[in-house]
Amino acid sequence: MRVARLAAAYLASRPLLTALNATMLALGVATITFLLLVTHQAEERLARDAKPVDLVVGAKGSPLQLILSTVFHADVPTGNIGLQDAQAIIANPMVASATPLALGDSFRGHRIVGTDASFLGLYDAKVAQGALFADEMEAVVGAVREGTGTDDASWRGKIQPLDLVCAGDMSLFECTLRTNDNILQIVRR
Repeated sequence: MRVARLAAAYLASRPLLTALNATMLALGVATITFLLLVTHQAEERLARDAKPVDLVVGAKGSPLQLILSTVFHADVPTGNIGLQDAQAIIANPMVASATPLALGDSFRGHRIVGTDASFLGLYDAKVAQGALFADEMEAVVGAVREGTGTDDASWRGKIQPLDLVCAGDMSLFECTLRTNDNILQIVRR
């Protein structure tokens, strides 16, 4: 009982120091709690995104960059392998399923992902409105979750079905002058 009284008397005699120590303790506990929550969320997200992927085949370059860009969509993509090479891998009888990805172009800062319908199956994604692409050079405009800091509403609503857009952030006029290979048509809803 004497020790508790002595400690209480010490704390009462130095109120500023006591408040500072209590604040520092609270900040330390809050920081550790925050880090544990962020770590748990990150591990859960990484495990969920990588679960359906057993092997990634890509162009020569950094393996880490290849995984980050293709599986987690978080880094600058490495180069793409040729279509014939991808088709040979897909046709291999030892391959149960394969999802081809062609990355590199963008439209107003948003990544264009060249793929087939199996890409949506990897992430259990669905088309909210309209239809999935059926022909080459057709595009489906994806959604960005609001509140993530990556939501760019400046172009939303300005792209309509059957509009033509150009990959590589060129104007449609520049794109037509250079090559018609970069022109994508938005799929009808």
